[in-house]
Amino acid sequence: MNEFANTRSDTRSRLLIVDDVHENLHTLIDILREDYVISAATGGEKAIELANREPQPALILLDIKMPGMDGYAVLAALKSKPATRDIPIIFVTALAEAADEARGLALGVNDYITKPVNPELLKMRIRNQLELHRYRQQPVPLERTPPGGMAPQPLLLVVDDIAENIYELLEALKGEYRVIGASNGAQALEAVRGSTPPDLVLLDIMMPDMDGYEVCRQIKAMPAASHIPVIFVTVVDATPGKLKGFALGAADYITKPFDIDEVRARIRTHVELARLRNFFEELLVQRTAMLQTSEAKYRELVENANALILRLAPDGTITYFNEFAQAFFGYTSAEIQGLHVVGSIMPRFDSGTGRDLAAMMAEILAKPEAFENNENNENENITRDGRRVIVRWSNRGIFDKDGQRVGLLCIGQDVTARRAMEKELAAHRDRLEEQVAARTAELALAKESAEAANLAKSTFLANMSHEIRTPLNAITGMVHLLKRDGATPQQTIRLEKIDTAGQHLLEIINAILDLSKIEAGKLLLEENNVEVESVVENVVSMLHHRAQAKGVELLVAPALANHHLAGDATRLQQALLNYASNAIKFTDAGTVTLRVGLDEESAEDVLARFEVEDTGIGIAPEILPSLFSSFEQADNSISRKYGGTGLGLAITRKLAQLMGGTAGAVSTPGKGSRFWFTARLRKCQGQAPAAPHALTGSPEEILMRDHQGRRILLAEDEPINREITQELLSDIGLAVDLAGDGCEAVEMAAKNDYALILMDMQMPHMDGLEATRQIRLLAKGATMPILAMTANAFSEDKAQCLAAGMDDFITKPVDPALLFATLLHWLSAQ
Repeated sequence: MNEFANTRSDTRSRLLIVDDVHENLHTLIDILREDYVISAATGGEKAIELANREPQPALILLDIKMPGMDGYAVLAALKSKPATRDIPIIFVTALAEAADEARGLALGVNDYITKPVNPELLKMRIRNQLELHRYRQQPVPLERTPPGGMAPQPLLLVVDDIAENIYELLEALKGEYRVIGASNGAQALEAVRGSTPPDLVLLDIMMPDMDGYEVCRQIKAMPAASHIPVIFVTVVDATPGKLKGFALGAADYITKPFDIDEVRARIRTHVELARLRNFFEELLVQRTAMLQTSEAKYRELVENANALILRLAPDGTITYFNEFAQAFFGYTSAEIQGLHVVGSIMPRFDSGTGRDLAAMMAEILAKPEAFENNENNENENITRDGRRVIVRWSNRGIFDKDGQRVGLLCIGQDVTARRAMEKELAAHRDRLEEQVAARTAELALAKESAEAANLAKSTFLANMSHEIRTPLNAITGMVHLLKRDGATPQQTIRLEKIDTAGQHLLEIINAILDLSKIEAGKLLLEENNVEVESVVENVVSMLHHRAQAKGVELLVAPALANHHLAGDATRLQQALLNYASNAIKFTDAGTVTLRVGLDEESAEDVLARFEVEDTGIGIAPEILPSLFSSFEQADNSISRKYGGTGLGLAITRKLAQLMGGTAGAVSTPGKGSRFWFTARLRKCQGQAPAAPHALTGSPEEILMRDHQGRRILLAEDEPINREITQELLSDIGLAVDLAGDGCEAVEMAAKNDYALILMDMQMPHMDGLEATRQIRLLAKGATMPILAMTANAFSEDKAQCLAAGMDDFITKPVDPALLFATLLHWLSAQ
């Protein structure tokens, strides 16, 4: 048997705590060891043995879930034996389901406490059960049956601003109690003040106008109603709310949604306890009045009380000091009797507040009834060794048989530790609030800095993209015009190199923008029908000439078949193209193989696996872990023979992650590598849409054949780009008018009829967005196709253009083939 006691063990009740988890056991012991003698058991069999051993526990705290014999079995065993049947048992458990509580109540458990334990609530429930048990041990008639009938059922007052809650409790309790309702605090107080006050109040906290705390405070302030138990039935389950309720005098808490069996059990406990308390309070008054003729009975009553009990003469001298008070203050009865209470155990002034305690004591002696149950009647006292303590006192006048007051009965409770804890908690709360405020301010500043940095980065990238794309458009455009006009073989080779360098520079810009958008969380995936075979064929088609030029054979393994899938085909193609381009770049001879398969499949989707395997130079094992990091390359440590930014693999992995998959690689130096990524694609019903009917001729040829002479307005402020675009359009037979800024574009659109307008975004005087808005207000501009042709390549830029009223979006540097295809689409639509 484990027992936790100290030198006061002979005056305190004995508790048995049963829990198989040592941490839970020690938590309960730490909470209760100052007030009780503690025995502990970690199993059901040991608990039964200790319950039968002398001295028996006054109360048992019992866990439900334990190995071997659980709490229900222990409860049933104890309730089946006469020796242990009457010991109060409280379940302390993490099980909070109604069925669990109903089972325990059916077996005879006295109360429930749910883990994690609220210390104040636990102590209150233990005190209630111990007090109720002591009262039940004394077979006294607590109420008389009125003449001619049975005693009336207890009257309950249910206070809730929601009528359904009142009705639910009324229906559940009406067979056992008389139940009345109140929908607000004012009605509740009126009922309590009425001619038939309730025996118990079930009180909601959250109500308009007057909340439950204020109602409870006012009830407890009524001398005639302060004894009425108040049980809060509320959704408020936070510890500060409970502490506030207990401080106001609440008897218990029941948390919504409640189990009606628990409600009945709590009501029965507190109704019975209230009646018992009222009876014994009356009995105490009667015995106090008989003090002069029955000193022996008086001593028997108070000497064994677990409280500080003093009797004062009308002048304030101490005439009685019980044993508990002697042990607490350090004076023997002989030493203290005859001394005035002020100057012996009560200082003249409170050391902390300076309150005049001598004056307060004079008021108590003059009118003790005003201080009988005053919740603020706490004051500083002093022990023999100079220790300052805080005691809560209840004072009641002692009268002789003629009704003359002959003294004062003072009953005290040491609340020093509680007040110290409350003070420490308040200080800790203040410190915590200061820390939280400071940290919140720091986080706000950090957030502002991060947002500013992110905005600056996005603005910088957008500006750099625009500034690079604008001259790059001139370079690639001029190359296209020179190649079209004819050149010598040597010039053609040089132009091809310029064009290749320009395309490489464009790929770098696009990669940086993609990575920036992914890391900023601004890259949005589209969802449309995905033909995996077409994705693979497109990649092979784009890389066929490059592979052929190096003498590398490009192979395709069978792709997914008979699957109708949805996802972002563009990003799948981009990721696969990154892998395949790298494979060809790092393979000087042999093969590059593209494969597609399945890793997982469910009724809703598939996890597709895309692989590219090559017979190239391979990668050293120590390089692989950092290969997918941004700006990392496999040959950083050597010569960067093959070039590149190191962004392709990082972007591929991030795209795969956005699509619900991941990416990786295996490689053997000198033998080749296999790169893979996965993507989750949703299954969709039916066939994928058929490819559009092939046009007879290229877009350039169709424009020259079917749309020659149609009039186009080009709004562009940069002279070289304006010249290049004008030549491209003129060469296919379109008539081109030029506008140098948005103002000119609006004027010309108002005067002339155009088949289509190509609009730059950034122009002096008036930008393309405002120009588009104004053109749309014109009678002839409402349906006129307006296409953005701009170096602003962010998705936000496209969104701004469409929001301003533009119909399509072409980025610079302009791909002539894409430009012609887009023009054909909009001119044909007319």
